[in-house]
Amino acid sequence: MATLAEPAPTDVAAELARTRVISSDSHIIEPPDVWAPLEAHLGDRAPRVVTADDGDWWYVDNKKTMSFLGINAGKRFEIDSYDLRTSGHFSDVAPGATDPHRYLKENESDGVWASVIYPSQGLVLYAVPDSEVATLAMRRYNDWIAEFCSAAPDRLKGIAMLNADDIDEAVTELKRARALGLVGAMISVAPPAWAPYAAANMIGSGPSRRT
Repeated sequence: MATLAEPAPTDVAAELARTRVISSDSHIIEPPDVWAPLEAHLGDRAPRVVTADDGDWWYVDNKKTMSFLGINAGKRFEIDSYDLRTSGHFSDVAPGATDPHRYLKENESDGVWASVIYPSQGLVLYAVPDSEVATLAMRRYNDWIAEFCSAAPDRLKGIAMLNADDIDEAVTELKRARALGLVGAMISVAPPAWAPYAAANMIGSGPSRRT
C-alpha cells in the first residue's frame, strides 16, 4: 500500500517573499527614549514616560496622553475582549517594537512580508498646541523611524510626520524625510495651506491626511 510523503516544510520568509503580503497601515510602538534628546531643550514639555501603578504613561507638553497599547499585540483573537488592557508597562510590549529584525519575524508569524509604518504615540503630537514641541518631536520621530526602517528598507517603509503650522518649514522637513528614506508623510487633517502637496509631487512622496 502506497503512503503519502510528508509535505516539505515551508520556509515562511521564502513563501512570504513570493506572495508579498503588505500591511499598508502598521503602527510602531515608540520606545520610551525616542524623544529623550529633546529634554535638554524642551525640558518637561518633551514627550516622556511617567510610571504609575496602572502602567507607563506618555506625557507631552506636561499633559498625560496614552499608555503602551502595544501590550495587546497578537492577542486580539486569543483572549476575551473584556480582558484586553488599555494601559500597561513598556516591558510588556513585544520586543519587535525596538528591534527591526524581530519586528520582521513577528510580521512573518502573521503572514506579512512588508509594512508601511505609522506612529502610535506620535499621533498625539497633532493635538499639541505648542508648535515648537510638535515640530521638534515630529522631526525627532522621523530620524528614529528612518533608522529603524534602514535595517530592511525593502520591507520596512516609514511614514514621516509634519507640522504644517509653518508651510516652508514643513516642506523642508518633507524633503529631509525623503532623503532619509521615508516614503510618505502625515499632516494634520486641516493644515493652514496645501503647499506640502505641491512639494510632495515634486519629490515623489505623498502627504497622508489622518484624523
